[in-house]
Amino acid sequence: MTALLAGAVSATHYPDESTLREQLVSALTNRRARIQLLTGPLGCASSALLASVATALREKGYRVLPVAAVVGLEQLPYGALGPSLAAIAPDAPGPEQALHRLYAQAAPARSRIVLVIDNIPLLDRASAGVVAQLVRIYGLTAIAAAHTRRSLPDALADLAAEGLVDEIQLGLTVSDDDFEERLAPTVVRAVESLTPPCRTFIQILATLGPLPLECTTTAIIDQLEDAGLVVRSRDGTVRLPHEGAARVVRKHFAIREHSPEDLAELVRDISPSPTVRAQTAQLVGYYYAVELRRPDIAAQFGEHVTAGGDHLEHALGEPLETWRSMIGVLAAESAPHPPDPIQAVIRGHQRVVVSMMRAEIANGLNAVEETRRLVEVVGPTAPSGTVIPDVGEYVLTALAGRASELAGLESAARVDGRLPPLWETAIAYFRLRSSSDLSDTRILARSAFTRLEWHEFFGSRAIAAGIWATAAARLGLPREARHVLGQLNRETRPWSLVELQAAEAEAWLLIADGDPVRAGEVLKAALDRAADTGCWGFGTVAATTGIQLGCASSTLNFLRTAATESPESIAPLALEFATATLSRDENSRVTAETRLREAGFLPAAATHASGGLSPREYEIASAAASGETSRSIAERLGLSHRTVETHLQNAYRKLGVTSRRQLAEVFEPR
Repeated sequence: MTALLAGAVSATHYPDESTLREQLVSALTNRRARIQLLTGPLGCASSALLASVATALREKGYRVLPVAAVVGLEQLPYGALGPSLAAIAPDAPGPEQALHRLYAQAAPARSRIVLVIDNIPLLDRASAGVVAQLVRIYGLTAIAAAHTRRSLPDALADLAAEGLVDEIQLGLTVSDDDFEERLAPTVVRAVESLTPPCRTFIQILATLGPLPLECTTTAIIDQLEDAGLVVRSRDGTVRLPHEGAARVVRKHFAIREHSPEDLAELVRDISPSPTVRAQTAQLVGYYYAVELRRPDIAAQFGEHVTAGGDHLEHALGEPLETWRSMIGVLAAESAPHPPDPIQAVIRGHQRVVVSMMRAEIANGLNAVEETRRLVEVVGPTAPSGTVIPDVGEYVLTALAGRASELAGLESAARVDGRLPPLWETAIAYFRLRSSSDLSDTRILARSAFTRLEWHEFFGSRAIAAGIWATAAARLGLPREARHVLGQLNRETRPWSLVELQAAEAEAWLLIADGDPVRAGEVLKAALDRAADTGCWGFGTVAATTGIQLGCASSTLNFLRTAATESPESIAPLALEFATATLSRDENSRVTAETRLREAGFLPAAATHASGGLSPREYEIASAAASGETSRSIAERLGLSHRTVETHLQNAYRKLGVTSRRQLAEVFEPR
């Protein structure tokens, strides 16, 4: 078998199935001897497309010659051609005589035979040689299917090298649920046939989601891609082709069922590179510690990895200490006086963070005070001192909607007139909601990103990147926003808060591109993830953004649960705002909007119409305030409707309004 080289074929993408079918039928009937090779992962429906093309060919009067490349016949000479040879020469004493009759029928210059070959890499050597001869010498055309980058038999690899193979790359056409129902046995067989390192990586990939290409070797990715189990994304990650495949792998090969020692052994099997093993180990440990809330397993796993003689102590040292410090987070309330005071401080920090995530205001503020007292006892050796409880008090106060108290907390946080970077992140996060002028917010988030070092559990630097990207997107700087989001993706695998903030940035970019439907989908996916991890407070904050963007329906289910789970926070207010917005009851909406603005989660309305607007924004906003429609404005100014809407949304944001009625009030002569 010889690998199908990327340069040996011309790869083409087609927009839809009907266009592709027409193109394939045309290529197969134009008398140019070549193979049309359909490539794609499991679920790309190549077999269905082959059948559809075969039907169309028969309707045009062509004779379709199926070649049965199936598991079990690879070693049987002419096994793949057996059914067709039997149909062509039922009375032939053997395959040699049947082949002579096939060649005789293929010889005429106007022969109307087309070969159809599913799963071409499974062709036996003899059948592959016959196919190559029919194409190269007799001028027949053929259509075949294989997984992406799958190896071709030698005879057909030679055809590819000669430029006689056209590759058509297929996208996915099957839903996740349909995939799981129809293709689960195929996925299980494919995974069972993998080498141990490949099987290990597919288990990790199905559990953690898309991973950087650097988290394993090129050889492993190639083998998985050859089996149709993964695809490479343009953002530099590798992933399973769809969530249905991930669910099948998790169900039958879940890594969570392994002991910490077995997990360490799995990671050691991934790659001979210590760097690759370290990156993968960090991700696996993070998954257990944060996502599954089992830092005990993460710590044991890390200890087994570092004890394996791979010299990974330096790369895993800090994450391992973090996982150890997280042990006992959930039991901290039942053990108020642990013997180690430093560990008690660390556990207190964890309690504060968990309370922020869940928006448990009263419990969180109690944890803040208890941790401060512990820091006083421990003294200057306490890790992070009072920074985390102080920031926790600020965040919990903001999530409770007590906006009037925030300025005093901000002022007390300054050291020699400057804010610590963790404080910069928190302040920028809430100013992103309450400020009409986001230039300072952007600068603050960028400063925090520059000054912070990545911390495995708190994720401060990645959060700062998300805030920076969102501010840039809202300020009309899409290139900067996308660049920062790219930096975030390379920083770390996002946890719930980072994912929520990245989704906000992406939603603003999509709104600017005129795609509000996709913006709502992005936000809803992030909110679903937040609900899975109990991230009610920060999820509610993101939901308020969704309501402002016109995506209130995407936030409703999340906010209903958040209002129940976190009644002390702004979640009930946000739910009221979303419900009133969808009901189109203007009085209810204005009341809810006012309450949310007073809580600090909507910018204050502008008092001067031209304040902060560009000339074009002012021109469009004033016209809209006077009652002119966006379409009329676009026609009058010679702009696209989408451009007018983008300028209008920017004006809304800068003026602190969310409707044309409010816009008219701002522009009303005073």
